[in-house]
Amino acid sequence: MLRFPNGAGIGQLLTAEQQRIRQLEAEVSQLKSDNALLKKSIGLLCPRTKMTYALVDQWQQKASIMQACRLLGVSRSGYFASKQRAKTASMCKVDVHLKAAYPLLMEPKEEPRVRVLLIILTFFSVSVSAKDLFFMWQELPPITWEENNVVRGGMYDIMVAACQKQNIKCRFNMAPVVRGMRELELGHIDGFLALAPNKDREAFSVLSPALITVQFGYLRLKGATKMTNLSNLSGYEIGVVRGSTSLKMVQNHTSAIEKLTIDEETDIVTTLKKLAAGRYGEKGAIFGVISTLEFEAKKLGIEVEPILTTDVLQLSNLFSKKSVDSETLTRFFKTLEEMKQSGEVANILKPYALTASP
Repeated sequence: MLRFPNGAGIGQLLTAEQQRIRQLEAEVSQLKSDNALLKKSIGLLCPRTKMTYALVDQWQQKASIMQACRLLGVSRSGYFASKQRAKTASMCKVDVHLKAAYPLLMEPKEEPRVRVLLIILTFFSVSVSAKDLFFMWQELPPITWEENNVVRGGMYDIMVAACQKQNIKCRFNMAPVVRGMRELELGHIDGFLALAPNKDREAFSVLSPALITVQFGYLRLKGATKMTNLSNLSGYEIGVVRGSTSLKMVQNHTSAIEKLTIDEETDIVTTLKKLAAGRYGEKGAIFGVISTLEFEAKKLGIEVEPILTTDVLQLSNLFSKKSVDSETLTRFFKTLEEMKQSGEVANILKPYALTASP
């Protein structure tokens, strides 16, 4: 046991809790000092905002965009605006010179070394003009999720493979659906992974070919009575993720249910924890993709099972109409379709016990 210093309670011992508080205070003080030093160092080494945004890009494998921007002292809106400006640039300087010089490639009288130079310029122009793509995804295991700071999931693996086949640099960052749709509509991101068709999103996004088949349903704690139709849910309180396709489905089901209370939650984990704690009452259930809810419940040590299966949907990836050009969309969708037809998508999904769309 530690003693208080002289004048602060001589002879009195610090309890284990007080010792822990002092230790945590010291650690917080050290972390604040380290953060201040980091920000000062970055400010000295990279004074331009553009360089700071580049650091945000590099840190995305280690931290979220929000966390990186906060640590580096830049606004998230400024970061996304910078990305959008880079995307909308009409052409690079090499393209301008190349367009003017291209006819010379076909001139037989041109000096051989000049022709070689123009060929090099052609290759260089294609390289520097390649477009990077930035996708967001939601925590939806085993379709997309993060484990030990590593992104995993059937849909994530499909998209990584598609990007590699096209030599496109693709970046991925986790975000809630509501925020992701806002960024997609503004053109701040290029796409959002693993979503079902939704008319509300058609105005600002384009769906890729369907890739994964999923079953939706209502779940309760293990041992609950099974149901035969939606009307059996009368008087129930349902937990569902806010802004999701699952929420839209439950809202549509209300026409067949005499009385239903819907609780909108921030994520799947919250719905499971509330269900386990009895927060939805004696007549409480949750709704969503059955495989996802069961996967997350197992991680939390919560035993759940479906009491009623409902919709079967095909999951696709949404691409922004504002930030992705038609040529890129055509090429990307063709690659995904070829992966489906060859059986590559099914092989990628097999380890996750997921079913490929027909």
